[in-house]
Amino acid sequence: DKSDKILRGHDHARAFLAESLQHMETAGAEAAPEGDMRDDMEKLWAVYLGKEDNPDQAAGIKYGIHELDECTGGVRPGELVLVAGFTGEGKSHLVASLAWNAMRNGKNVVMFTTETTREEMEVRILARHSRLPKFKCPGGIDSHEILSGTLSQEHKRIFRETIEDFKALDAGNLIMVQMPANGSVDYVHAKANQYNRSTQVDLIVIDSINLLRASRRYE
Repeated sequence: DKSDKILRGHDHARAFLAESLQHMETAGAEAAPEGDMRDDMEKLWAVYLGKEDNPDQAAGIKYGIHELDECTGGVRPGELVLVAGFTGEGKSHLVASLAWNAMRNGKNVVMFTTETTREEMEVRILARHSRLPKFKCPGGIDSHEILSGTLSQEHKRIFRETIEDFKALDAGNLIMVQMPANGSVDYVHAKANQYNRSTQVDLIVIDSINLLRASRRYE
């Protein structure tokens, strides 16, 4: 509609556009599925039979922690999982294990981190990798000792072997993204789409709930 509103600068223009789009009555090309549940019954039956015939495809992406995988079945396509807990209780270690296990099983993962650096998260994933039986290191290498440069000679040797083994993995991709200070869910969405254009992204891991905020506040 015609109005007297004058837009000054990109930020003002984007805010005006975003607000205006919210009031559009037409649904986008990717509108959420909706309809009478009874119309979905035969589809649900067919989906179940497909899972029964292909159990590997029915399984979710596992965390790599037996008790948790047994309880949840892993992360299934389309699911949003929120890991909550107090500071220092292992949330980042848990999602690092999830990303590591998914990549090892051929899944393509994009991981975003803010509360820890990209290097620290990579070290945690290598520490998780060092727990594999082949390295004969029960409990794995301590990631804090890697970061502080205080590994024993034996653990230093195992760390080197872990790196070589990790480099040679015939597995999926694990893209580690260090978020900028003003990063938001919009940035996550754009980056995930960027990687998805070249290789299908199977799992997105966000190590900080702060990334789930929008770039600006909307009604």
